[in-house]
Amino acid sequence: MNFRVVLLLLFALTTRAAVAQPLPDRQPIVGRALNGKGQPLAGVVISIRRQSKSGSYAFWGATTATNERGEFRFSHAETGRYFLDAAREGFAPIQSQSLNWNGNSEPLQLKLERLVTLQLQISRPDGAPAAKTPVWMRLRARGKVVQTTLRALPDANGRVRWERLPPADYSLFVVGADGFFRRDDLALRVDASLDVGLQKGGSLRVSVRDNGTPTRWLGGAELSLLPQASGIRGEREIISILAAQGERLALISRDGDGTIALSNIPPGRYLALVSLVGYRTEPQRVEIAAGQSLDLSWVLPAKPAASLALQLRSLDPSQIVKGEMALRFLPIKADGTLASEEASEEEIGWTPNASRERRALSDDDGKVTIFPLRAGRYRVFVAPRVSGLAPENDPAEAASVDVTVPPDGATATLTLKSPTP
Repeated sequence: MNFRVVLLLLFALTTRAAVAQPLPDRQPIVGRALNGKGQPLAGVVISIRRQSKSGSYAFWGATTATNERGEFRFSHAETGRYFLDAAREGFAPIQSQSLNWNGNSEPLQLKLERLVTLQLQISRPDGAPAAKTPVWMRLRARGKVVQTTLRALPDANGRVRWERLPPADYSLFVVGADGFFRRDDLALRVDASLDVGLQKGGSLRVSVRDNGTPTRWLGGAELSLLPQASGIRGEREIISILAAQGERLALISRDGDGTIALSNIPPGRYLALVSLVGYRTEPQRVEIAAGQSLDLSWVLPAKPAASLALQLRSLDPSQIVKGEMALRFLPIKADGTLASEEASEEEIGWTPNASRERRALSDDDGKVTIFPLRAGRYRVFVAPRVSGLAPENDPAEAASVDVTVPPDGATATLTLKSPTP
């Protein structure tokens, strides 16, 4: 058998195999979109995406819109697994609805509920309107992980409007400088109004110091309160609640006296954790009751570490620098050059996550004390810290000073480039 015959046989076999491959089953996806009253909705944008078996990526998708009768059709769809989205202005969207489409599937019926508005009338514990006092609010749909949060400023009558909410059964939590409010059975189907009477919570004062002689108060420690048996769940959520009480810096201990003071904490049992770079701490359990004031303290082993006291000055001599500062430390090498941005932990000393950033609160005199810090020579950049979880300051806005920190500590004075918040 010569080479040409072999090629012809191979061609015939592969062609036959290709012809024998089954074609995908075509099955148009059809359905209707309806409102909460069962009436057809026109102009609803429907999107589908066909998933791989692993569900890790989409390899086919299409988009269409409903007609005046609320009908839609995807003519070129195949049988298989899809995810469907549906959206129209003023209605709660349908997102990533799972769909297994085959020849026996019934036409889809998509129900979109109109978004609603919740108006809150917020009053203080004495009955007066909570006017012009910031509040933090959370709505969580029952049985769902998804939650909606809002930070708002009530008007002169204590009113807040919360718009574009999906109809659902919610739990509501409100907290502000005047107190807190909780309701677990809020059924929202149409626009509604609700009286919110704030209640007084408990107060907590946390102090952090070492056991050296003399005692050192440890500033820069961060506090987390984790509810143990409460309607509030999740570390990030409770941090947001506490930070919303008008004490923007409440979760970071002051450098002057190592304290964190919180008020109107919802009654309940909590696990309190203090973290301070370079130290190992143990959590403490605490039960907080309404109107109760509690003190917690952490006494940590003294460390042979240096401290740096920075006296901060404002561009306005009459203004005392107060608030949270963002600090950046870059070690100065023996040849006078700065350490690289990728400086190692050994070069940088004890700083959060072995990075160059620190956060600190100024005391009533405009001073911040950084402790612990490895002895060495640094260029220190300082600026008022902007809001956010990570330092977001523009380096051009930071003032800097070169300072040598010996084992027994150092002091320095620095005038900021920008005004404090």
